[in-house]
Amino acid sequence: MLGNLYAFYLTTFDAIFGKLLFLPPWLVIAILAVAFNLLSIGIAKATVDVEALGKLKARMEELKRKLAKSKKADDKLLEEAFRLNFKMLGLKAKSLILTFLAIIPFFPWLNHHYQSVAVVSLPFALPLIGSGIGWVAWYLLVSLCSSFVLARLLRCEF
Repeated sequence: MLGNLYAFYLTTFDAIFGKLLFLPPWLVIAILAVAFNLLSIGIAKATVDVEALGKLKARMEELKRKLAKSKKADDKLLEEAFRLNFKMLGLKAKSLILTFLAIIPFFPWLNHHYQSVAVVSLPFALPLIGSGIGWVAWYLLVSLCSSFVLARLLRCEF
């Protein structure tokens, strides 16, 4: 039963995204990483109350300055900082959950096609890694770099 469901899932994803598999693996992973970052930014822009988040960040900066000035830890300031962090997480939670739900289905499909493939071959060997990088490490590297660049280009302050 589970095997049939997994086979259906793979067949469906192959039918929809199979054209990508004709590209080099490093490019497929890079395209998806950038696309997922754009999707994440779009979801965040649609769901995060930027004004409320900005006010919380400003208050947090004020608290940081007060804590830096004080010689000893002020429990009331620390408690307020924790509350503000929790509120900021709450504002971002919907965005994080929606992004997670949209992106996670791709990972088993990628793993099925690239689990035993060195997506990027290095001209040298690294300790503990070797001379090839798998799809997960390549995805993380491209995702981190592209998220930084896209956030700057699109002026996202989440």
